[in-house]
Amino acid sequence: MTQRYRAGLGSSTVHATMDFETYSEAGYRWDAEARKWRELPGANSANRGLSSVGAAVYSEHPSTEVLSLQYDLEDGRGVRFWRPGMPNPHDLFDHVAQGGRIVEAWNAPFERWIWLNVCAVKYGWPVPRLEWFLCAMGKARAFSLPGKLELAGQVLGLPDELVKDPDGKRLLDKFSKPRNPTAKDPSTRHRPDDYPDDAAKLYNYNARDIVAEKAAGLRCPDLEGEELEFWYADFAINARGAHIDRASVDSCIALIGQAHERYNVELRALTDGVVEKASQGARLIEWLHGYGVHLDSVDEEHVEAALEGLSKAAEHNPAESASLAPARRALEIRQAIGSASVKKVYAMANQCTRANRLHDLFSYHGARTGRVTGNGPQPTNLPKEGPPVYRCGYDNKGARLPFGCGHFHRVDVARCPWCGSPRLPDTKVHDWCVEAAEDALACINTRSLETVEYIFGEAMAALAGALRALYTAAPGHDLMASDYSAIEAVVLAALAGEGWRLEVFRTHGKIYEASAAMMLKVPVQDVLDYKARTGQHHPMRDKGKRAELSCGYQGWIGAMKAFGADKYMTDAEIKESILAWRDASPAIVEFWGGQIRDRWRRSERQEFYGVEGAALQAT
Repeated sequence: MTQRYRAGLGSSTVHATMDFETYSEAGYRWDAEARKWRELPGANSANRGLSSVGAAVYSEHPSTEVLSLQYDLEDGRGVRFWRPGMPNPHDLFDHVAQGGRIVEAWNAPFERWIWLNVCAVKYGWPVPRLEWFLCAMGKARAFSLPGKLELAGQVLGLPDELVKDPDGKRLLDKFSKPRNPTAKDPSTRHRPDDYPDDAAKLYNYNARDIVAEKAAGLRCPDLEGEELEFWYADFAINARGAHIDRASVDSCIALIGQAHERYNVELRALTDGVVEKASQGARLIEWLHGYGVHLDSVDEEHVEAALEGLSKAAEHNPAESASLAPARRALEIRQAIGSASVKKVYAMANQCTRANRLHDLFSYHGARTGRVTGNGPQPTNLPKEGPPVYRCGYDNKGARLPFGCGHFHRVDVARCPWCGSPRLPDTKVHDWCVEAAEDALACINTRSLETVEYIFGEAMAALAGALRALYTAAPGHDLMASDYSAIEAVVLAALAGEGWRLEVFRTHGKIYEASAAMMLKVPVQDVLDYKARTGQHHPMRDKGKRAELSCGYQGWIGAMKAFGADKYMTDAEIKESILAWRDASPAIVEFWGGQIRDRWRRSERQEFYGVEGAALQAT
């Protein structure tokens, strides 16, 4: 008989539960000379093991094995124990073989990967099906709780003995991970059979996890209806994974290695050995102080801002600019090889399975709003631009010329580096696109930094622009890409009833152009005709796009800056753009709501209205 308990505003169903404890050397690299385990290439020393490679690669690793399994089928017999060498748990197999019988686990995808790639392969278990599993962690996240069991248990008020086991970490470090050998103990791992007392504690810890996971899960309402379907869709997408061009990933890594070697040599010479590597941020900051360039950080945003400041200073005082040339070049080197985006290829290499696929790329309900977030190489946050390029053999309207090879190349040359054809004198910079990324990848696959720089100028910028092209169709398949067009703007217009916006979406759909036209008070057709006439977007389209991305949900100057508006607008101009956007969309401003009179509402009475008013009254 199915048991349910009240949870939140709903109910929680009692399901069978299970939890593995495992050992693996996945995510570690053995340094035979130093006789130590190291992190994988591209990972930092704190990122080893499971977190470095992901559950799919972890489960595939030949060293991975089950230390213990605890499971409770909710049949009155309580928690049961299994480990390799014992008869297989056929009662568990019988349970999932019966239609509709499910096993719930905290982070169920991990349990499935271990069942699939370890238990089914090494111990002869049946191949698991997705519909056998539910995830208590997914329920917790949807219930606005942390994904980590210990933290969720604390919020839910579970007893400390269930969620806080100070000895648990010691046991997992001892048995689940490889160890560095010592003169006294030359072994590279500790096996449970060699330490029976601690092994018994590990198995008890495993059993307590089952109880804690069940207790936390029962306090979170079940996922139901479309939300449950969405979780299973997320589960299936992560299980299927995405195919990547592994050979090109390796070429990218080789190119990054060459760039680091060359630029770090230049940086050492430039700083008289004070800064040996671009990664030494603290040393670089200290060295820059000597040139009067003061930074709190050398992350991408700070370096970009510093370079922009130096460029503006050069315009006003060229003589002083010459004296700052070493500082500018050091920052350029840091920018070239310190970009976080190009380091994604290391995560892709480390988390790629034998089938050349990346799995578990998304976290269900990863954001508090319910939005899915990205993991590992962060496929939801890939660069969309490369270096400035021309396309050989095409005019500014996209028409093919009678000469030229059609390839993309750097803009500071009069002839195409691919074929030598001259470019037209009035050629405009081409938008970065799929074909440009494919050309960049072809150059990268030569594994020659000089070749990439010869064709594209900025090698690391070209590599960043090619990252999207590393996601490919598997052999015999097609890769289909789709996206909702301006989904945030569509939903907002529909909720607020902004008539002119809804008409845009019913017709041509060019909301960025339409938004710019409304802000500038010019006919939208003038903005649309500009591209047909020149082959390029209207200069104001970008202004409309940034306003759409940042203003629709009450964004102010900081929001516009987050989308890069400060690159070409002052704070005063940004403010003027925001106010123009709001004037053009009064229904949306009304929808935001509030509780006092403002310039758009023009009401003499103080009252609650719109979303903000409803929220205030509700709380």
